[in-house]
Amino acid sequence: MKNGETIVHKLFGSNPKYKRQRVIRALLAPLPPIMREAARSARFNGDTLILTLSSQAMKSEYYIKRDQIRSIFNALKRETSLCDGIELNNFKFFVDRKTDFVSPEPPELSYEERARGRFENRAANKTVYEAIEGVRKVIRSRS
Repeated sequence: MKNGETIVHKLFGSNPKYKRQRVIRALLAPLPPIMREAARSARFNGDTLILTLSSQAMKSEYYIKRDQIRSIFNALKRETSLCDGIELNNFKFFVDRKTDFVSPEPPELSYEERARGRFENRAANKTVYEAIEGVRKVIRSRS
């Protein structure tokens, strides 16, 4: 992985968009893992850091920690040349409504089928009467 990063850095190191992505990664790295995983996407728009997050709870958590992110940015600015030409004054947080949906397996039935098809059909309408008789036929074929 180290070799891949050096190749990408040599190819795109002078590209300002790549530089901004490295700054974003460096900003999010010191945060707790749950906060890093909640960030779906991040980008700079001028002097504003725009973060798309996975839930409303993470949005409020990032809102609380925005001063900590700003202090991390100032520390990066002092210690490295990574933040040259990039300003961070504002934050915008959005919630991504996509869910990581995992389809549940159907539950196993904990009961036996007890229907025998013994019921009285009092339907006056002919189509309703035939539909109920069709249901009766299905029930009797399964038992």
